[in-house]
Amino acid sequence: MRKVFIGLIGLMIIFVACIRHWEEEWVGYTAPNWTSDNKIIFMKNHYIQKYEKNTLLGSVNQVGGHQEIFVCEIDVDGSNFREVCKIVDEDFERGPNYEPASTSSWGDWIVVTIEDTFPQIGPHDGRMFVLKRDGSNLKEVGRGLYADISPDQKKFVYQKFNQGLWIMNIDGTNSHPVSTDSLDGLPAWSSDGEWIAYVRKEGWNDEDLWIMDTIGNLKMKKRDGTTGTQPDWAPVDTNALVWVYIIVYLSDNTTRGISGAYLKWSPDGSHFVGYDPSRSIYVMRVDGSNKFYIEP
Repeated sequence: MRKVFIGLIGLMIIFVACIRHWEEEWVGYTAPNWTSDNKIIFMKNHYIQKYEKNTLLGSVNQVGGHQEIFVCEIDVDGSNFREVCKIVDEDFERGPNYEPASTSSWGDWIVVTIEDTFPQIGPHDGRMFVLKRDGSNLKEVGRGLYADISPDQKKFVYQKFNQGLWIMNIDGTNSHPVSTDSLDGLPAWSSDGEWIAYVRKEGWNDEDLWIMDTIGNLKMKKRDGTTGTQPDWAPVDTNALVWVYIIVYLSDNTTRGISGAYLKWSPDGSHFVGYDPSRSIYVMRVDGSNKFYIEP
């Protein structure tokens, strides 16, 4: 019996010795947008995944990890990078729990949203955070995605899971719907504060650009599309939107193609900031020239 016991112990030692542990680290910079004084805000997604491999059996398993998400700011020339505030600092089991979804800033305020990674299938929900530009007054204000601050800094519009578009005060109070249609999403508040642009998902690969007033009474379709990203408004005197790969001029209903992805229009009207999943954040002129990457 003793020999059997010693043999089992030996097998266990061999089995444990065949298990190798390691970690893989990843850092990404996503969801860029402008501040009202022409700086760039974005989110830094930093996570470490832990793995183990049994060399005896040849199996590899992901055994958890840790994720951090920071709100960051940088000058348009890539200088003066700083981490404004950490909004996520937690362990995970299967993979990172959140993906950065959007940033928005006017004056002293920033609103950011992060998207639930799970479930993998179907519409996702998210978490919304409000904070000051100096990193103070951080507050989680509810569930939602793609929040965009009004120019008077008093409110923001956001997409509520399966419930359309809602508006909330900057302090997290008085959340109320402006559209209860679950097909409506990806809102953007106009630079003059009078309109909200949004994307209406009519069907598979059929998403159209609409605008409405800020109480949801007057709605107008402005552009048919195939699939859309969150639109963004030009400065007040331009009366235009950038959406997907086009600029839509609302005054005469004309359009112009532009090369880029996830574009946001600078407050002075001269540049776009965008996000390239393969290379991070970039800035270019509105005509598409002078493109350069910002890599903190």
